[in-house]
Amino acid sequence: MNKKILFITDSLSNGGAERQLALLVKYIPDGWDKQVWSLSDGPYKSVIENTNVRLDVCKRSWQFDITPAFNLWRIMKEWSPDIVHAMGWMSAMAAVPVCRAMQIPLVNASIRGGRLPPRRASVDSLSLKLSDGVIANSQAGLSAHGISPDKGMVIYNGFDPVRFKLCNKDADHSTDCFTVIMVGRMTSQKDFMSFIQAALEMSKRDIPAHFIMMGDGDMRPELMRAGEDLVNKGYLSFPEPVPEVIPFLNCANVGVLMTNPSYAAEGISNAIMEYMACGLPVICNNLGGNHEIVIDNETGFSIPSCDVQQLVEKLIYLYQNPIISKKMGQAGYNRILSTFSCEKMVENTVSYYNSIMNLHKSKKNGSVGMNTFQL
Repeated sequence: MNKKILFITDSLSNGGAERQLALLVKYIPDGWDKQVWSLSDGPYKSVIENTNVRLDVCKRSWQFDITPAFNLWRIMKEWSPDIVHAMGWMSAMAAVPVCRAMQIPLVNASIRGGRLPPRRASVDSLSLKLSDGVIANSQAGLSAHGISPDKGMVIYNGFDPVRFKLCNKDADHSTDCFTVIMVGRMTSQKDFMSFIQAALEMSKRDIPAHFIMMGDGDMRPELMRAGEDLVNKGYLSFPEPVPEVIPFLNCANVGVLMTNPSYAAEGISNAIMEYMACGLPVICNNLGGNHEIVIDNETGFSIPSCDVQQLVEKLIYLYQNPIISKKMGQAGYNRILSTFSCEKMVENTVSYYNSIMNLHKSKKNGSVGMNTFQL
């Protein structure tokens, strides 16, 4: 008889957690029946629907609407999953009462960053405490939340093998304009202003470069105003947001990701994975889980946060040393294949499910369980 996994999530928006959820739904092997429940829809609604997996979206009509929780409880009671995998703290909290009542193990995978969320740390901590197991996509995230080895496991994000077919890691732009790209949500968590300032400094030095800012968010209008002069000079562009950024990465020489340390630190960034899959050297700030994916001076450079001067210096170095830049890009591509493959992510997740279910069964039977989880 197949095992049943119920994925629950706060959102199906265009984000890293949602992308990883879609990969799990798509690639978890035969032997598992899957369903998905979400508190909201978004671009990944159609992605999940295309896998022919049942998807229930139950939106809140107002901030404190508890109707979705009743909907989730009904689904859990009717379907009786063997394990519940939550991708957000709200969905995890909604599942706790029925998981406890029906003795269903709850895996909480809401840790996506490399630091405690400043505005809801206590709520996040409670949802993690009430869960049977915790998955984080970086060791930085697990450590920041104080999750012990007997409860938590680091499982790195995986890169969709289908998207590898879009990547042109061997693109040669040595005779083209030096192109620098940053991809991310245009919110206070990302430091796009340092990117704009670096573009301004490069333009003052008359370096033939073009900077691309990809993404959407509430700060996009403000950032476009800040970069207006550079846009008018053709030195900076803001392409319209698109579902797939890889065609833009194939035209770039360097991928940059700067995070605002006042608001966030990365876990394992999907943008960095995309850069590396396309054979780009990466420049990022040295916070959170960035050092777990970017090896300094080998696959790119990690620099202090908000340090525009260092960002400019590293960009100029890569511009002046195209052979080294290419070598770094190749090393990054190889690292994605070896450490951040979708196959490894799915394999480790399924192994963790089995560990959690076996431990849960041992506790129910009154026997001694494992001390730590091992993959």
